[in-house]
Amino acid sequence: LPLPGPGPGAADRRLLGAAAGRPRRIDATTVNPTGWRMRQCLDFIEIRLLKHSGRLVPLLSEGMTPLAADRELFASETGNGVTGYVAATGRGYLCPDTTRDPRYIEGAADARSSLTVPLVRHGTVIGTLNVESPKPNAFDRRDQQFLEIYGRNIASALTTLELLEAEKVSTATASVEAIARELALPLDDIISDATTALDRYGGHDEDIVSRLRHLLDRAREIRGLIRRAGTAILPENSRASRPPKRLADARVLVADADETIRGAAHQLLEQQGATVETARDAQEAIALARQSPYAAALVDIRLPDLDGYESFRRIREVQPGVPVILMTGFGYDPTHSIVKARKEGLRTVLYKPFHVDRLIEAVEQAIRSPAPAVTPDGFPPAPSLDRPGSCPES
Repeated sequence: LPLPGPGPGAADRRLLGAAAGRPRRIDATTVNPTGWRMRQCLDFIEIRLLKHSGRLVPLLSEGMTPLAADRELFASETGNGVTGYVAATGRGYLCPDTTRDPRYIEGAADARSSLTVPLVRHGTVIGTLNVESPKPNAFDRRDQQFLEIYGRNIASALTTLELLEAEKVSTATASVEAIARELALPLDDIISDATTALDRYGGHDEDIVSRLRHLLDRAREIRGLIRRAGTAILPENSRASRPPKRLADARVLVADADETIRGAAHQLLEQQGATVETARDAQEAIALARQSPYAAALVDIRLPDLDGYESFRRIREVQPGVPVILMTGFGYDPTHSIVKARKEGLRTVLYKPFHVDRLIEAVEQAIRSPAPAVTPDGFPPAPSLDRPGSCPES
């Protein structure tokens, strides 16, 4: 924290002028006394940041007692000392004698006077800056003006740090997403091929079965490692502030012959916390459903080997109760798969191309909602009409 020292140095004058936002020449007799006193107080300084909750979090504490450094303070005019008062009012506070001021709460041991100013950015208080002295009446109004100028410098520096941290978070997230996107379908191919082999040849050779299961576990572990690495490289405070994801911990199966659709499903659903595994045809999807539990399955009605109804029925056979969502392009259904599947409990149909929000909403509803009762005519109750702008369910 560089402060102007004694002497009429040009660098000192430029520093104070820049801090004030006015690159002008300041007379040395104005700078020196205040700069000298401020320099003596750098051994007793505290900076706190104001959070949205109103809590004042210590950022820097030098020379304060351990109790003071760890003290929980909030922006409030009462009960939170001078620091809480300054954060709540946005006004600086000069305490000439700590023994006579009821607002003062001990900071530095044996402090007799203190000066506290708000850190202000774009008219908003973002924290506080406090200095203390073992001498009474150690500060005056010139010191307060100086510290307010210095506080603006600190607020500006904190803004720069926040921008750098945001850039770091954005870059880290983009890098991890790019790695996950490139590995998603190759890992799916490994999982699908190993599962199909396990489904067909399981029971014939225990050694082969053991190796296939190990291969499946390792492929899935790689996907988990990528996620954990992505979280680990983020700054700790950004991890805590991230909003909860709508599909957190849900495993979703997607069966579609179109590689673009499978890749998009990975990207869109995994952004909401889901674990996605994809199949290229119905047999792969059925094998995956037989070997692993899924919270929901999205199945195209025109897979290369089975139509939508047969895919729907067979997946439900090997994993009863799993919500299956059928997908179709522009409502094209030559085999009437949707009508037949609805008789057996189909609730949701996605019409390609579908909106991202509609996809997330459909999967979320499928996971959260219980299986519908079937009416006497063999159909589940008709779903409610879609809101404007979303795709119809049937």
